[in-house]
Amino acid sequence: MGKKVIGGGAECSSGIGFIWLVRSIPVNNNAWYGYCDTTENIIGKITVHAICQ
Repeated sequence: MGKKVIGGGAECSSGIGFIWLVRSIPVNNNAWYGYCDTTENIIGKITVHAICQ
């Protein structure tokens, strides 16, 4: 407790089609948010990292 997010990032991946990272931002100094989008109805994966201090 008492730690604060000082950085972070996100990465999108998919085995088929196109997928890209739309948003990667801190949330309330205690979390990181990532959002991906695609051109088609495909299943993708997002990995989000938060660096805390």
